[in-house]
Amino acid sequence: MLKFQHLLTCSVLVLILSGCGGSSEVPGRPQTTPVSITVTQGGEAVAGATVTFVPQATENAHAGSAITDDEGTAQPRTFEQGDGLVPGDYVVTVVKTDAPAQTGTASEEEADYQPPQPGQPNAKPKNLLPPMYADQSSSPLKATIPQTDEEQELTFTLDP
Repeated sequence: MLKFQHLLTCSVLVLILSGCGGSSEVPGRPQTTPVSITVTQGGEAVAGATVTFVPQATENAHAGSAITDDEGTAQPRTFEQGDGLVPGDYVVTVVKTDAPAQTGTASEEEADYQPPQPGQPNAKPKNLLPPMYADQSSSPLKATIPQTDEEQELTFTLDP
């Protein structure tokens, strides 16, 4: 009888531990497809661009996004870093801004501190890419993501 209890205990432990593989699946969350993107303009990588995947479906829609690295590449995320995109059709927007200099300096502790000028409006960031790529209603960029475990490689070439 003791052997049977030992065998039963070991079997239960094996079943419990085999379910602890660290799966990133969350109940109720749709499956994602791994995606890798590259963004170029005029043959050059577009670094530091925010790429947004706007779903065309209205039901169970989940947007995704990424920020390109120095090579213009990124791995979009929907729920977690690098998890990919939910299968479906997307309009893709791409924005890269140049953060303008603010009036004044960042810290009063700096020797050359200058306070912000009263009444001067905050400078707005400037989009460095053609404006059509920033708006989902005018962006010509589209993507269709299939349901698969194989990484999908997408390249977006922006007109100057």
